[in-house]
Amino acid sequence: MKRWAFIALTVIAVTALWAFETVRQRTFTGAEVQFTVGTGSVALMNNTTPIRAILTSDQPFTVLGTGFRASSTLTNAGARAGYVYRYAGTIPPRRTELRIVHGANVTFHLRADDTIQATVTPLNPEDTRDAVLLRGGIALASLAFLGYLRSRHAARRQGRYALSKQPGRVRLR
Repeated sequence: MKRWAFIALTVIAVTALWAFETVRQRTFTGAEVQFTVGTGSVALMNNTTPIRAILTSDQPFTVLGTGFRASSTLTNAGARAGYVYRYAGTIPPRRTELRIVHGANVTFHLRADDTIQATVTPLNPEDTRDAVLLRGGIALASLAFLGYLRSRHAARRQGRYALSKQPGRVRLR
């Protein structure tokens, strides 16, 4: 009983951490930053100079923003690396919100003469909802399993108690 309860509680804790890490926003700061966005968005802040950007993915993608549109082109990354979808260009200097509207897992390589601040939301709202529901379902299933174990353990203890009270029976431990 204790071993299975420990496993169920561990699954619940790991699932909660997994859900949090999947949907939380991350902030990157520096003159050169690199990060990957699943299907979400990026808020960029750079006040003085344009940002030189190289966006890559293993599938076609389109990124839209205020006054900015990036569509990927297929390039050969070398004999061993295969083909990569890539966009190279500049992002204007100001606060810019970029969304991935087609494709997923786009890696942003950003470089500027000034400090860049990028706030990344890894998943769009629909994918966030699906991810949280999936992880919540796993946690609920673990809780149900834990409740089943407790009721089974209580029934077994009650059965042993009833057997020990019958005349002529040996008390079980």
